[in-house]
Amino acid sequence: MIEKKYDVIALGECLVDFLTESKPQDSSLNLKGNPGGAPANVLAGLSKLEKKTAFIGKVGRDIFGRFLVNAISSVGVDVSGMIMSEDYLTTLAMVALDDSADREFSFYRDNTADVMLQTSEIDYEKIRQSRIFHFGSVSMTTDPARTATFEALKYAMNNNILISCDINLRRFLWPNLDDARLNIMNSLEFVDILKLSEEELFFLTDAISKDDIEEKMRFLQNRFEFTYFAVTRGDKGSIVLYRDTFYKAGTYDLQKVDTTGAGDAYFAATLNKLLEVENEIDGMSEAYVRLISDYSNAAGSLATSVYGAIPAMPTHQEIEECIRTIPRL
Repeated sequence: MIEKKYDVIALGECLVDFLTESKPQDSSLNLKGNPGGAPANVLAGLSKLEKKTAFIGKVGRDIFGRFLVNAISSVGVDVSGMIMSEDYLTTLAMVALDDSADREFSFYRDNTADVMLQTSEIDYEKIRQSRIFHFGSVSMTTDPARTATFEALKYAMNNNILISCDINLRRFLWPNLDDARLNIMNSLEFVDILKLSEEELFFLTDAISKDDIEEKMRFLQNRFEFTYFAVTRGDKGSIVLYRDTFYKAGTYDLQKVDTTGAGDAYFAATLNKLLEVENEIDGMSEAYVRLISDYSNAAGSLATSVYGAIPAMPTHQEIEECIRTIPRL
């Protein structure tokens, strides 16, 4: 096997999540900023799990961009592929939590830096030096970042790099939902390892009249032939489809305070375990697939017990302790 410099490289958005700490009836609005953006969160999670990671993206050369570069580099992510723009500002997201710790987003992303990533700004050598190339759908909402994402996917595929995807659908960022579905489905032609939320699965398979999750997963699997396919279901855990067999695993009974980053922690844990497979990932045992599912659900559960996304990414030791000591829901 050719030695690669990076385990995982990701392309996409890196932004500041501002968590609102005020109630609607309060006379002032208090915000706490955390580094975020799904691809950056996944890399941070992998770095916490001692994997070598790098980020390709664009932020503004402003207070928020400098904060983000420092934040993700401080957890071990290589940011030498991060463009700091003099012309465009950093994307911001406002996150409000309901009584169940579920999120409501407001994005400030009109012509901001991550949207303006150009094909010519991608460090293709970094992609070639990675075992896995990771992306999501937010970078595909509009050009020029959309074209840049697809060019990076083509390059990764042509260089036999495994491609992983967490759709991370944000409906309100797309011009219309037909455009979202078309571009996401086109991108799945490149994907080897896929994670969807239950909501995203139903969005992509609305042509399938049945409400059966397994039926919908089989529909996508038959079309795209993913090597590893996981659907997360919040408190209900996850379902993995691997080599025509479904594997179900539950979450762990931890106090939930913020679901931001839970899916990213889940997928970082999944990629971490897939990277540790000695041979090809299409030859894993049933026992190892179950281990991946349990490990990933523990990581996602732990992330909900801490505020923020990157600050909530757990270590290997924390995940193992959760599996040993915390009961399942």
